Amino acid sequence: MPFFDRGMFLWGLLAIAIPIIIYLLFRQKYQRIPWAAMEFLLAAIKKNKRRLQIENLLLLLIRILIIAFLIGALAKPMLHQESAFAKHIKGNRNIIMLIDVSYSTAHRTGMRSALEKAQQMAKKIIADLEVGDNIAIIPFHRSVKMHEIEPEPISGARTKRRLTAEIDSLAPTSYSTDMTAAFEACETLLKKPQLRGAHVFLFSDFTRVGWIKRGAAAGSDSGEMLIIDNPALKNILQRLTKTKALFTFVDVGPADTAPNCSVGSFLPEDAFTVTGYVQVFHVRVKNHGSEPIRGTLNFRVDGSDAGRHAVEIKPNSETTFPFPYEFHEPGSHSLAVRFDSDNLMIDNDRFLVLEVQKSVKALLVPGERVLGGTTWGDDEVDFVREALNPVPEGSPAQRVSVISSNEIDPSELDDEKLENYSFIVVANVGSFSEQTIQRLERYVRGGGGLFMFAGDLVSPDSYNTMFTRMVEKTPEKPERKREPKKAGDEKEEEKEKEKEAVLLLPARLLAPVSDETGHNPFTMTLEKPDHPCFATDFSIPKLAAFGRATFRKFIQTKVDENDRDVQVLARFSDAGRSPAILERRYKRGRIIFVTTTADVAWNQWVAHPAFIAFIQDCSRYLATGKAQRRTLSVGEPFEAEFPEEAWTENVELINPQEEREPLDFHEIEFEGKRFYRLDYAETDAAGIYTISLNRPGRPEELYHFAANVDPAEGNLEKIGKSDLLAFVPQKLKWKWREYARQEDMAESEDEPVAKQPQLWFYFIMAVLALMVLETILAQRFGARRAETEEVGS
Repeated sequence: MPFFDRGMFLWGLLAIAIPIIIYLLFRQKYQRIPWAAMEFLLAAIKKNKRRLQIENLLLLLIRILIIAFLIGALAKPMLHQESAFAKHIKGNRNIIMLIDVSYSTAHRTGMRSALEKAQQMAKKIIADLEVGDNIAIIPFHRSVKMHEIEPEPISGARTKRRLTAEIDSLAPTSYSTDMTAAFEACETLLKKPQLRGAHVFLFSDFTRVGWIKRGAAAGSDSGEMLIIDNPALKNILQRLTKTKALFTFVDVGPADTAPNCSVGSFLPEDAFTVTGYVQVFHVRVKNHGSEPIRGTLNFRVDGSDAGRHAVEIKPNSETTFPFPYEFHEPGSHSLAVRFDSDNLMIDNDRFLVLEVQKSVKALLVPGERVLGGTTWGDDEVDFVREALNPVPEGSPAQRVSVISSNEIDPSELDDEKLENYSFIVVANVGSFSEQTIQRLERYVRGGGGLFMFAGDLVSPDSYNTMFTRMVEKTPEKPERKREPKKAGDEKEEEKEKEKEAVLLLPARLLAPVSDETGHNPFTMTLEKPDHPCFATDFSIPKLAAFGRATFRKFIQTKVDENDRDVQVLARFSDAGRSPAILERRYKRGRIIFVTTTADVAWNQWVAHPAFIAFIQDCSRYLATGKAQRRTLSVGEPFEAEFPEEAWTENVELINPQEEREPLDFHEIEFEGKRFYRLDYAETDAAGIYTISLNRPGRPEELYHFAANVDPAEGNLEKIGKSDLLAFVPQKLKWKWREYARQEDMAESEDEPVAKQPQLWFYFIMAVLALMVLETILAQRFGARRAETEEVGS
């Protein structure tokens, strides 16, 4: 059976009605008028009437066939390759090339990388194409830019040279592999008439991580085989079975799983990086192979060498190495680490950008504040302030923390620059204005930490109402010109507003619960002992009091079990095991909510050393959101806001290749103040990016951010033909090829490219033949009619 563009064919068939309509409109109509002189002519016409009707119908039929065959040719009908007539029909070759350009294809075995082997084979296929063949080239990694891909017919040697140059220009990217994106793009192209039933070549190193569900490889341990469990990909392959396409999977990677190391993480030990203190950076290196790998780990700060380690990584394991460093200048600093030993270098680099401060600032907001009070605990945040910067025994004048705190009344929140603080502590504050909630939401959204304590002033109903109110959304992108409002726009705006409810509370607050007798106080147990808020080893005898601390009162909460952004960190010992400490993740920031007080009004916990450790650990955890804003993954857009005084027309971005490009500030307004936003989405390369602000009369100001590759792609564990047989649907037509295992076998056997038998050429020839026939017949019929009319006259 032939197949074709059904839409084109069915609509085109309507054109067949054109000659019929013309025939009906313009056929000869006779009016009887008695005239003796015309009697002889009337007799002749009646004699030839049947012959004239047959001639007209014959011409009409030929013209209908011309249109039908022309429409058929435009629909490009083709025969299936299994058809008995296919071998007798001239065929064109329709080809789709899926070429993996993820960073693992830069791995070299011998003289060529995996991508270079794919390029060699792809160019050989292009060289064998003929005029009239169609081809589409799809470079892919974790995504595909479909707007840049269109099928192209081969029109001659010039087209082939340009396609060959396009293949040569491909280079490994900094992205990871995602076969789901590749086959989605293939499915889209196979719907185009030029590529129906095409022969699809997939060139890849066939690492297993590209076939599993995205993100599943990140949590896997070294040495553990990654199981292919990707329902989305399987559904796409199932749909592809209906396209009648033929797939050839070409493995251009090494014959066996290649050894490789990757730098998995590069993080500071402490969330606070300040001048004058030694910060320790931990570098985790992972060996994905079965042999030990030796090399040197190099550490650089602001482009200068800052240390190195000679290391050996055991097979199928990971090792963490420390690098201590002391910063002397505040500001934006770029750091990099490199492991210099294997055949795939891109995942041996890891980058980090830190904003080093003179001190870490915390904002304390007590609901009850007694200025100049003489009794310890008169101020709601006395214990929190001391825990943030404790005084060790015997050294009353020496502080051991880098945190400095500022204390204000709740009414002053609207005037304070919240962005200057790493986290905010709100203790027993009874109410907030709508503007304050807006500002807190904006602060947490941008990576800030919010630490909340309950108390007598906290009304559950009031809190539930305040923190679920609708607030005006802070613009994420520059304002665009708005079109005039139309009917129904108000409803759309209301829907949009519903999406902007502030959800800063981790749970709904219920009624307070207290030990009325005072003889059976509650205790607290850790629900998530491995959480960063409990990083201190509480097994130390001095801190064992954490489990023995007593609580007289707390506020019950109702947690939405389906909310994945909320988790319970600790619970009380009451019958219902009520939550004691909860966390909500909100955008880039975090909220910790403690359902008891920050003073001794409801508990004795705040007087134990365990409370100091808890406050210190939570402070580091809450500050992490702002600390990580400048270290991204490749492809993740970078966003930054600057105050009004930072505005300048001379803003440039310097990418990792040291190329400069101009940037523009986007003006936004919030609470009557102007801010300037920078958005940069083209973080396609791993490395350090630098924003240069040049303001008249002031020195150049540099602002760094970094992009890192996905280390999971560095696991070169291969997927083989047997794995695909178990995963790929049986109805999909595919075959497997491996690039030659030895370099001297580089010229592997040619892959026969399937020709798709097509009928459009024969349809065009039929149109030409019918047009010639119609011309000849119309001329003869016309001449005969002329003779008849002459005889009649």
